[in-house]
Amino acid sequence: METCDMDIRDELTYGDTLNKQYFDSLSAQTYVPGTSFTAQAQDYHTDSLTVDQYRTVAIYVDDIEELQSNVNLRTSMQEEIAYQLRDAIDTNALNNMLSGDVRDGAEMDAGGAANRAVSASTANIIDIFSKARKNLRKNNVSETADWIAILGPNMANLIEYKATAVGYNVADSTLRNGYAGDFMGFKVYVSNNVPTGSDVSAVAAFNKAEGYTAEVVKDYETAYFGKKGAISVILQKAPSIQITKVPDMHGYYISAYTVYGSTTFTKNADRFLSVGIVGL
Repeated sequence: METCDMDIRDELTYGDTLNKQYFDSLSAQTYVPGTSFTAQAQDYHTDSLTVDQYRTVAIYVDDIEELQSNVNLRTSMQEEIAYQLRDAIDTNALNNMLSGDVRDGAEMDAGGAANRAVSASTANIIDIFSKARKNLRKNNVSETADWIAILGPNMANLIEYKATAVGYNVADSTLRNGYAGDFMGFKVYVSNNVPTGSDVSAVAAFNKAEGYTAEVVKDYETAYFGKKGAISVILQKAPSIQITKVPDMHGYYISAYTVYGSTTFTKNADRFLSVGIVGL
């Protein structure tokens, strides 16, 4: 909710697809006084966001079982149902982290290798963030106090070890999902749902070196550095709990469902970096 563009939900008034049109980029040309110039042809394209994710969780709670337990089953189950649905939305949205501008080890770390994932450590964590800022500027991503980093718990843990002395706000609950603190000009968010992997095909975007084999593949987390809101999410139906008395039974159905969709629109793909992080 805090990292994605949720405003577009208002543009989907009915149906299941939002169509968003955009024009090709313009470019400046040299003008010579007294000579004709050529007008640029403008083609437009259409991006689509389809609301095609439907999730539900439903359980039955019997009055007798609740009576004999030492917890309020209905309350605890409602909390668990809501969490599972929010977690599913989070996972779907953050999978779009892979749609950004992919950067390799050489572009994100002074000692990194080209066409390889970034090998992160406490020794180079500051350099990685500094290179992220450099590459975003090269992509002409405007810096208006809305740059964010979305990291997995391992990457966040490196920040905790290294960065307390340089102003990172570390709390006991830093590794929870959500906002963790500010670091190197980025608002840092931590999620257990960042894309991960360990097979050759999954890391091919980060490692195209000739002769790469499965034997040297390491587990990786994907990190997001860039503009807040570059991932778009439509939450057509927010998770809401329903409690229904079951006929002829001494109990209740507790259920909830949600309807949503997410994407990265074409022009937003250059507004954040997608970085594979290994060696954690």
